[in-house]
Amino acid sequence: MSNRAPEYDFYSSVDERRSEVSGYIRDFLAAQTSVKVLDRSACERALSAVYQLNSMKAPSIVWCRSVFELTGLALSWSAMGNISFITDTSHAGSKFERQWQQLAVSCAAQIVAPRISVKRPAGEVSRRNVLSESRQVYGVFKQSVDQLAKRLSQTNFPSGGLGGLALITHEFNKLRSGTDLNTIVRQRNLIEISATRDIMQDLWPVLLNEANLAELDSQARIVAQSTPWFDVDFCLWISSWEMFDVLPFLVVLDVFSDFALQAYDESTRRLLAVWRDLSLTGCWFLFFPGICFVCEPPEKIVTDRFGVLHNENGPGIAFGDGYGQFFWNGRPVERHVVENPQSITVREIEQEVNAEIRRILIERYGLSRYILDSGAQKVHEDDSGVLYRKELVNDEPLVVVMVRNSTPEADGSFKNYFLRVPPEVETAKEAVAWTFRMSSDLYAPKVET
Repeated sequence: MSNRAPEYDFYSSVDERRSEVSGYIRDFLAAQTSVKVLDRSACERALSAVYQLNSMKAPSIVWCRSVFELTGLALSWSAMGNISFITDTSHAGSKFERQWQQLAVSCAAQIVAPRISVKRPAGEVSRRNVLSESRQVYGVFKQSVDQLAKRLSQTNFPSGGLGGLALITHEFNKLRSGTDLNTIVRQRNLIEISATRDIMQDLWPVLLNEANLAELDSQARIVAQSTPWFDVDFCLWISSWEMFDVLPFLVVLDVFSDFALQAYDESTRRLLAVWRDLSLTGCWFLFFPGICFVCEPPEKIVTDRFGVLHNENGPGIAFGDGYGQFFWNGRPVERHVVENPQSITVREIEQEVNAEIRRILIERYGLSRYILDSGAQKVHEDDSGVLYRKELVNDEPLVVVMVRNSTPEADGSFKNYFLRVPPEVETAKEAVAWTFRMSSDLYAPKVET
């Protein structure tokens, strides 16, 4: 009679602990946009391990308090070899003047410190190699994650392993296809893009002049001025998205550790743990040979009930150096759109090329004000109301019906309401009928007295 213990059934174990699996995945993804005090020592260990496991020397770390500072320090250092010129460059009048001053202090305290020994040869500056070193390191890390995912997919699991992994993947994909995961990815990306554009408004003209690129012909200059924020954004994006192909296997490592000892060899477990530890920091990174720029998590994040960045009273995300970004329903907007909507003008609305931002501007300006102030065309009028039409660039026409409330206000006046309707509506009666989900033929309100 055999005394051998029964074989561990991984499939049944996962099935019984589905809620724990889903909770782990949610917690992992939430760490990508968390507000917390960073454990710098843990972050340093994770970074050193990632570099060393990819046959690179552990980097010196430059700590940054915001994505603005991260982008400014890293891009300047990459393009110039040293960034002392920041302290000699005036950004007076810039809306980020305070951040530039703090960035210069951070630069003096960290970059020029003796421990940062990474130097670039003089005369090496050109538009083509700006951030190219970071792209190379990023490529090494991406290949590392891809190879890890491939190795994991070829794992020979013990009893119930493949079925259990299929259940984990199913739970993961439910989140991946839902709003939770998409929101996290999209918002993190928007934060990065907004920061790089903010910094480039002030920094890139300086870089062009310092790097003797001011003599470029007009077409080359346009290319040069439009390239860097895409480079920066490309290099920043190494966090949660790169882990998605590995995440189902990571659940096995942490939630089913006993089974992981059977399923993964020691090298695989170590690689998984290293990438997990780096991703759980919630930081943004710009990787270079010998040096890494790290942005600590923000101090404040404000979202709506759907988890989308949105704040009607201030920045949607705020960092330790005072840099913040304003969001309205998940879209980045300028500060005055949130805090001083009275300053929005018809000209600003009509010069906005992004249709989504234009709609936000109209919402904050006021639909009725915009229709009346922008010279919208009155296309029809009858007893039901007045129909207006306003043509918009890169968007469908704005068609609005003005109706009068039959109930008087306290002062005896009658209030007008402006209701947006589909652009194919042609008459005021048809527009009002549409708001009641009726055709104009069926819409016949009683005469009110």
